[in-house]
Amino acid sequence: MTPKDIKEKYPALTSLIERIENAEDKITVVIDGNSGSGKSVLGGILRDAFDGNLYHADDYFLPRDRKTPDRLSEPGGNIDYERMREELVLPLSAGDKVICRRYDCGKGTLGEAIEMPDKKLSIIEGVYSMHREMQINGAVRVLLTLSVELQRERILKRNGEFILSRYEKEWLPLEKNYFDSYKLWESCDYAYRVEEKDGDTVYYEM
Repeated sequence: MTPKDIKEKYPALTSLIERIENAEDKITVVIDGNSGSGKSVLGGILRDAFDGNLYHADDYFLPRDRKTPDRLSEPGGNIDYERMREELVLPLSAGDKVICRRYDCGKGTLGEAIEMPDKKLSIIEGVYSMHREMQINGAVRVLLTLSVELQRERILKRNGEFILSRYEKEWLPLEKNYFDSYKLWESCDYAYRVEEKDGDTVYYEM
């Protein structure tokens, strides 16, 4: 979709799209929010519309050997914010090129370093993207949320019953601790409630 297409299909996103369109210099958009709220989908839409770079917080999950009780008790401690800061936050804040690596949760290993092309728009999406240790100068902060019912339905459809149970027992409580502690709703630039209508996503400004 072009920026015009996005504004026509998702009117609530018009202000966000125009802010990107009107940016005179490089711009970073950070998309955080509840699991299942469509952060990666929105990130992909923006990347394709503006030919930007898209980075995923899922590539920065905390390695197994660092998942101590003390670390996981921190709000947002489930993310490797130290590496994310070095690879993404500092270069993007300085307007430099990004060299990033993907963490493979299954293998517990880091992938090869990838030098990203120089782009006007950079997007970071994923839970914990607005962690205090990862503040990017001038970044546009977007927050997504959805109902508990829709969240459960989406996770079940995407990951199956077993992974849904892990979300409910392990990951969603960690996310709740993060959201409650950081009060992101008070500091974001744009907040949207996500719903589904006739099988398509609908955004509502909050």
